[in-house]
Amino acid sequence: MSCFKENLNFLKQSSESLYNTIKKEEPIFNVKVHPVENQDNYYVKNEDRNCFLHSIYNINREMEWNFKRVPEDVENIILFGLGCGHYVDYISRNYKNLNKVIVVEPSLDIFKKLLEKKSLYDMLENIDTVTFIINKSIEDSTSIIIEMLEKNLKRKTSIVYNLSYKSLFEKYFNSVEEYLVQYIRNTMTNNATTENFKYKWIINTFRNLKKDNLLPIDEFKEEFQNKTAIMVSGGPSLEKNMHLLKKVYDKSVIFAVGSAIKILDSNGIVPHFRVTIDGSEGQLNIFKEIDTKVCPLIFSESSFYGISEIYKGKMFKIALKSDFMAKYIYDKSKIEYKEIEIGNSVANITLDIICKMKFKKIIFIGQDLCYSENRLYAKGSWTQEIIKIDEGQRTNFVEEKDIHGNLVYTTIPFLNIKKSIEMKIRDNKDKIFINATEGGLRIDGTVEKNMQDILESLESQKNYLRIDEFLNKIRLNNSDIKYAKKIGNGISIFGTELEQILEMNNCIVDRLRNINTEELQKDTLRDILEEVKKKEKYIKNNILYRKAIKPYVGKMLDIIEYSISSKDIGNTEDSKEQFKILVNRAIELREYLDLVNAMVEEFKGKRRLNIKYEE
Repeated sequence: MSCFKENLNFLKQSSESLYNTIKKEEPIFNVKVHPVENQDNYYVKNEDRNCFLHSIYNINREMEWNFKRVPEDVENIILFGLGCGHYVDYISRNYKNLNKVIVVEPSLDIFKKLLEKKSLYDMLENIDTVTFIINKSIEDSTSIIIEMLEKNLKRKTSIVYNLSYKSLFEKYFNSVEEYLVQYIRNTMTNNATTENFKYKWIINTFRNLKKDNLLPIDEFKEEFQNKTAIMVSGGPSLEKNMHLLKKVYDKSVIFAVGSAIKILDSNGIVPHFRVTIDGSEGQLNIFKEIDTKVCPLIFSESSFYGISEIYKGKMFKIALKSDFMAKYIYDKSKIEYKEIEIGNSVANITLDIICKMKFKKIIFIGQDLCYSENRLYAKGSWTQEIIKIDEGQRTNFVEEKDIHGNLVYTTIPFLNIKKSIEMKIRDNKDKIFINATEGGLRIDGTVEKNMQDILESLESQKNYLRIDEFLNKIRLNNSDIKYAKKIGNGISIFGTELEQILEMNNCIVDRLRNINTEELQKDTLRDILEEVKKKEKYIKNNILYRKAIKPYVGKMLDIIEYSISSKDIGNTEDSKEQFKILVNRAIELREYLDLVNAMVEEFKGKRRLNIKYEE
């Protein structure tokens, strides 16, 4: 039997997902791979880039150089670029405290070449657990790695990459590395643990579903077409011009975003809309000691539920693209909705709302996107923290020039927000975007203007906006009673469908729970596993699972599937490894399904969960 077929058989037994990747997926990169004569090496060409995968002179020196900054007691290694397997061999020989090795290989063709020449079993024999991320997009690779690291926040982690891959797949690896470095700096080095948002989103969704109706964007379009919107963020530069907002109240529609809600209220300024999206309990700080009656609130089903419970004014919900559970229930409830694009912050989401409302002119103020004057927020926020950036901290920040040419510090998340804003601007060429922040970073695609000049232009307009009258009319047109009845019917349908998945998954857990793999014959164990796999396949093909469950837990289940543990693989032990994978997946899924089911029961009034978020 050829090496390739042996590896396929091994993958079929140990990781079905990896097996399917080899057999069914198309490469995301079309590369040309040529063997190097008399070397365990390849010459690879990807579009206009070409190079050898490894050194043609001294591979051992290449290994030593690439691993020189990896400490001996490292516990997690993220390896960018599998190549010919030399890096994995080096890891197995030199690092004995490893918990996990995560291998990111963007090229399916290169991975197949490896399978043709080397035994995966032999390569992984001395490593506890290896997770392969093969032929996955930037987004999928990053999210899988982060999910894995969240389970091991206190473990020492190093990133190693093959220099050839940095050339061949430059954009891919730079993007993944950028996200991961920022994540490791912000999360792991702080040794912080937070509850996974996938649980918070479900709790928030079911508790928010009872609250009012969806934002009728199509009705707003008629009212706001060709009008001016001002999006107010909470950056330090907001102090320079927010007092002018009172003078344009009846000439524009003012949206207060996130922290700007508290800042404007502290300065006696009432916007037309407040927008909050964040799902964490800490968002309540924004709404402490502010008048919630004077202004409508725009929020999503995944926003922290405690905000909608205390808010006294009008409330409108939006359906975010990422609100998979809510959208599924809307569909079952026969409630129409307009999907709002997600972004890196509430500012990105608010900008999409404004664009969908057909405003002609959009003005940004307080959108600093950096630490202006060593501060993150304007005066009036719930926090007045001064950021002191000394020499030791500068590696955590990015140096940029603000619109005045001054040196300022920003972060990767801020720069991602900026990129998303600029992309939205490029997609809406029919609109005029003005940056009146008067500080902070430059935003490409905007015209930079002083707010005083904009004020004079708006004051020259003769037409006045009667926003309050319009909002009252909108509320009268939308029956909360009718909405509540529809949602109730949708939840009932959802609950019935959920029971089917729960029952099937519980059958898997019950079937596997009391099995002692040491006492069963190999053939018997395999028969049981095939029976369980059929049940698992039923769950995976279920429409509720695919649309409303998988988006939240799919990556974690993939991690379990992609991981291969060397302690229980090969020959007579393959079935035991499959058994462990199936058990772990079923238990992980049950934990999540039990929470969803509990939230359905709470919605129906059968119970009230005592939930406390960890921040």
